[in-house]
Amino acid sequence: METALYGEGGFYGRRTAKADFFTAPELHPVFAEVLAGEISRGLSELERSGAPRPYSIVEMGSGSGLLAEQVIAALRRDGPGRSQGVRYVLVERERKLLVSSVLKLSETGMRVSGLSDISELNPTAGVFFSNELLDALPFHLLERRGEKVHEVYVGSDGAVTLGELSDPDLEGYARILPSEAEGLRHAVSLETVRWLETVSRRLTAGSLITVDYGARMDPSAVNLPRAYRKHVSDDRLTSPGRDLTANVDFETVIREGSRLGLELQSFATLGRFLIDRLSSPVLSAAGESSLLKIKTLIHPDGMGETHKVLIQKKAGPTE
Repeated sequence: METALYGEGGFYGRRTAKADFFTAPELHPVFAEVLAGEISRGLSELERSGAPRPYSIVEMGSGSGLLAEQVIAALRRDGPGRSQGVRYVLVERERKLLVSSVLKLSETGMRVSGLSDISELNPTAGVFFSNELLDALPFHLLERRGEKVHEVYVGSDGAVTLGELSDPDLEGYARILPSEAEGLRHAVSLETVRWLETVSRRLTAGSLITVDYGARMDPSAVNLPRAYRKHVSDDRLTSPGRDLTANVDFETVIREGSRLGLELQSFATLGRFLIDRLSSPVLSAAGESSLLKIKTLIHPDGMGETHKVLIQKKAGPTE
């Protein structure tokens, strides 16, 4: 999966915006405007808490830089004093995207820097966030056959085989995979927990905002993997050129976050998150086309329900 998504010629290196799926900032900038308001509130809370400066806004999985561009524009428009002296850090593993984004956003007047991995960031207070990053982290696939749980492997020829578990950390997940999962493939993202551990070491105080599709899943629930191409679901995980993904298990993110000092502040659907924060003037000023796109973001039959917004807080060290 790592190779298929991020290797030479991989999906994310070739992805064209909107070709295979839409992200929230590609639909309408109102998502970024609401997110910018949440970031501004997070920075204000840091100031009130007395957390030492400098502060950073860290976007993990910044992609083309579109969301960053929209967030920075909203911050500079609605709270220019709040963003003064704050560094905006882009974290993106696709180097071409990272370089072009940094160069473009440096013209906004905000201090912008870029990193290929969150582990390269010096510890800082601030607001860290991601949009549809966790679902794109490579995962392991488990499959129960009778009394035994196997790992699913794909050979260089595309052939699928079952074998032993490749990582000891998978054993706990295998033990609780129910008998009802017989013959089904279950996605387990060990990388999500490892990513969270790295983030918690880099965030000294402030907020972590995670936007993605998924749910607070029961530990024994089967998380079926999916593949997409041109907005159509395709079960052939070994076919080239497809987006390989699975729901984010937010229950694990919340539980492991608490263990790491990232306490749950709120968890809501994307629709509820936006509705609670959208101002009447924004809606009144929106034209018919914009209103339809905003509706897509908040409607319970679409992204408004499938996508969730998790906000976790980390208190700074006490004296």
